[in-house]
Amino acid sequence: MSVKSPMSTWSCAAFVLALATAFATGTVLARLAFDDGVSIFTLNMCRTLGASLTTAVFLLRRRRLPALPAAVAGTAAGLGLLITVYTYCLFWAVRIM
Repeated sequence: MSVKSPMSTWSCAAFVLALATAFATGTVLARLAFDDGVSIFTLNMCRTLGASLTTAVFLLRRRRLPALPAAVAGTAAGLGLLITVYTYCLFWAVRIM
């Protein structure tokens, strides 16, 4: 049994390509920012602000907030903390390269 996607195959491929490009560009821009003396904290705050604004735009377009059960919300918060630590370590490694 297959599930029909709301996006076409080409749209999904374009989305994945854009996402991969965004990740690669983010690391390159981080290196350039570090060369100009930007701190890891400042870079993470700018990245988080951009992600938050993008998420807000998508949620406003849907005109509906996502509802998370308490157990899932706790797991999501834990994953968010894990991603924060991972990002800090990644940018720290980029800075010392």
